[in-house]
Amino acid sequence: MALRAAAFELAYDSFRHAVALDGHNTDAYSGASDAAAGSHRSAEERTWLMSLAAADPSNVQVRVELSKVLADSGDNQAAISAAIEAVRLGPSDPRPLEQLGSIFADIGDADRLEPLAEQLVSRFPDRKEGFYYRAMAQSLRSRSATALDDAREFTSRFPDYAPAQNLLEHCWRKPARRNRHARRSKPRSA
Repeated sequence: MALRAAAFELAYDSFRHAVALDGHNTDAYSGASDAAAGSHRSAEERTWLMSLAAADPSNVQVRVELSKVLADSGDNQAAISAAIEAVRLGPSDPRPLEQLGSIFADIGDADRLEPLAEQLVSRFPDRKEGFYYRAMAQSLRSRSATALDDAREFTSRFPDYAPAQNLLEHCWRKPARRNRHARRSKPRSA
């Protein structure tokens, strides 16, 4: 166990060094956040990312990662704000919009997720996340048939994307669960 903790510590320090070498390295930011979580240094990671964002006001990547860390800590409003700022700074970059979609999906906000998903699909049709969030928004709205159609399209376009398979299964099971519940809720006739 101690060896594993030491590995996360070493990884965290290495990813921070990679960010120091290239402040726009998305993989280094992501790795640092993952290693921080594994080494119980998430609060330190959050403070570090906030200081980097303050030092480099135009850095989109640091704001996307800060948004992820804030969302992971349960501070959804601050996470949304950081993602919105990243969208403003990098309007041609899909990652800030995808991060915003991730937050809306996680908190079950179909009202904000649905138009964002449509924007992702229309602006970035070669990326899988917009299609995923479009199907998720339909599922959140309990539009089972539409969600299932969107999930089928999504899985046919991106068959190797595991969340697509999970969403398709969820869309199949949701109406079945509702039907089972309805059958159990019906009063039996004497």
